[in-house]
Amino acid sequence: MHLFLYSIIPEIDTLAPIIDSIKDKNKVIIRSVNVINTYSDHPIFKLLKDKNINLSNKPILNIKGTLAFILMKIINSLPIFIQDKLIILITYFFYNIVPFNKNYLSIFLKKNKIQSITIDDGCREKIINIIYQAASEMDIPIIMHQVGLFIIKTKQIIINEKISYYHSKYNFEERPKFIKNKKTKLIFLGFPRFTSFWINKLKDISQIKRNELENNNLLNVSLFTRPRKKILDKNNQIISKIKKIENVRLKVKNKPRHIMTNKQENKHFDKFTSSEIIDWSDVIITHNTSIIAEMLLKQKPIFFLDYLSPPDEYYYILKYNCINIIKSEEELLNLIISIKNDKSLLKEYIHDSSKYFSELVHDDLDDKTVYKNYSEFYLNLNK
Repeated sequence: MHLFLYSIIPEIDTLAPIIDSIKDKNKVIIRSVNVINTYSDHPIFKLLKDKNINLSNKPILNIKGTLAFILMKIINSLPIFIQDKLIILITYFFYNIVPFNKNYLSIFLKKNKIQSITIDDGCREKIINIIYQAASEMDIPIIMHQVGLFIIKTKQIIINEKISYYHSKYNFEERPKFIKNKKTKLIFLGFPRFTSFWINKLKDISQIKRNELENNNLLNVSLFTRPRKKILDKNNQIISKIKKIENVRLKVKNKPRHIMTNKQENKHFDKFTSSEIIDWSDVIITHNTSIIAEMLLKQKPIFFLDYLSPPDEYYYILKYNCINIIKSEEELLNLIISIKNDKSLLKEYIHDSSKYFSELVHDDLDDKTVYKNYSEFYLNLNK
């Protein structure tokens, strides 16, 4: 059995096409390590629940984890204004509560005859350490993957890896600089999340009505934001001003969404998935997010808010000239108004991204090869 662990939606979003590539779905178990929100009602699970996969909306829990999980169930039932006041407690739970200890995890691994454990390399260090201890005693390979693309130049340290596979060519080439365990085996397999095959599959679970996609009288604008206070404050200014523009509709997507209950997310942010909002959008405004790759695949005009980016961050995507760099709020608003008045201008802001995908993402691997790589990888782990 292959155990896939996730904490937040971007992780299961990345793992879903990998799991889909495994031919024998009866050998797949999926569990959350997040006591706050397992996201079991997220549309992505619709693609997984019908495939004979062992999928539970409850994490692996010891006694302490069970108590935390029950408390979060109670908090989830409270009115939204009370949940908002408890955000410090909710945040503390996310970063500090580990739902299981080594003994409980070992029992789970033995009971389910686990042959491999796959987890995101950005998972909390406390959880990774427990997984490493339990797996090492049972000689179970730990397979770590990276959720997104390296689009920001920052230092990263991975504490313990046995096998690490990489979706993007660039991550595969850069990661060795940041790994402590020099015995780690690095493998480049391709990025199934950003293949045309999987992008088309996501359309099967879309909740956005077709008439919303086909309304040509309005300009659909989406804003993909990030949870930093200074940026959120400036985003609120942008949101307020865009909403005042006649014949423009706006949807806001927070990235990542990991320290909120379901009720909080539904109140504060759009209920649709990133893929659905990209489909809906005529224009996309963003800071930095790996899902830019999907925006490019769908040939959407991307307005990148460079003026909100911290001065110590460098974005690799900038050198490929496939997104539109925005230097001020005034420039952004003027562009939206111009496009609103003449939608034919949209094509001027869509650029060739083939070099970006070739050099940073797939290394010219086709969809079939990418899926075959993952299918054979997990099949060989059984031997």
